[in-house]
Amino acid sequence: MKLYLRKEFFGSIIYNPSNAKYFNLDFNQTNSLINFFNNENQISEQTIKGETLFTLIVGNKLNQKSLYSLKYIHNNQHIQCQNKLSVPLKVFFNITKKCNLFCKHCYNDSGHVYSPELPLIDIIKTLKELEVRGIFKITIAGGEPLFHRNFDEIIDYLSNTDLAVSLITNGICISENRAKFLSKNLNVRSITISLDGASSKDNDIVRGEKTFNRIIRGIKNLKKYYDRSLAVRITIMRSNIDTIKDFPSLVAKFGVNEIKVNSINAYGRAKCASELFITPEEYNIACKQLLDSSVGHNISIEVPAYKYRRDHNGEIGLCKSGEETFEIDSDGSVFPCSFSFGNFLSGNICHDTFDDILYNLQLHNINNTQCYQCKGRGGVKEKIFGTVPLLVHCP
Repeated sequence: MKLYLRKEFFGSIIYNPSNAKYFNLDFNQTNSLINFFNNENQISEQTIKGETLFTLIVGNKLNQKSLYSLKYIHNNQHIQCQNKLSVPLKVFFNITKKCNLFCKHCYNDSGHVYSPELPLIDIIKTLKELEVRGIFKITIAGGEPLFHRNFDEIIDYLSNTDLAVSLITNGICISENRAKFLSKNLNVRSITISLDGASSKDNDIVRGEKTFNRIIRGIKNLKKYYDRSLAVRITIMRSNIDTIKDFPSLVAKFGVNEIKVNSINAYGRAKCASELFITPEEYNIACKQLLDSSVGHNISIEVPAYKYRRDHNGEIGLCKSGEETFEIDSDGSVFPCSFSFGNFLSGNICHDTFDDILYNLQLHNINNTQCYQCKGRGGVKEKIFGTVPLLVHCP
């Protein structure tokens, strides 16, 4: 079993494929771990550090060290900026914008006949680049990713990598056979299904007629075979706000124990669906109702704004787009985040080198008008939540 080491400005990042976790080490810890694997450690403080670090990273004791090897990730030094990661940690990969639905609130306007889709050869080439660079976490999305003509081949390829995969889907394409297929790939570590209401009335008005029952069927199929993290994502809007308190009991009935929350924002097709918009105060109340009604159902609620609250050290969690995360769109274009919408283009995987793309990503800075208006980085809704003060300087 391999552990991967990426040298960084503060020391290094270790990635353990067996638990899909990153660990940040300072220079002393990095040297201790390297010596530990090189069998150069003596009975000294370094040995103690090495054993402690090893146990932390792999969850096993010293006598199982022989089961592991340390593999070095070598990123080109010329792409590294001072006090920034050599490369990001995670990528959001929209492999297609084709979709079997045409939701009213779709933030990236997927589902048109002409919607672009990346060819398999470019996707595989990119997945290889990610692994070589030490970018091990990948969220596969769309459009509807299962609608990609080579989806099964992509998942098969991923099964032979050390990449940790999250999948975002509307669930409709998940038959029993597809659920079995996904369950067999242990690198698919989490699946999130989009569902926008506690009833067909709430959901179908934005996702389309009879979609509620088809989505529920997909959830049920997954629960039969898939034993890892399964979440449901809801976008809070006018169509479901009155019954939002019923949502936790619905998903709990099907064995789902996590709800991820979005707010509707004026992106993509939602720009033309003003009737679905709610006030920041209503969003605040709805989130509280979700939290309150989840008690007793063993369900966790993820509200995006929460990760921008102060951490235990009193620090504000600023956006790390371009440094820790980035997006590859369905035409190969690369952006710092999923809400760039054509701005801050860093290159294209189909005709630019990965070195150039990563260098351009590192140059991105959130001190600009568009980032200041973003929903998660100082936007109106999160300010109402009382979670985000003026996070970025906007001239």
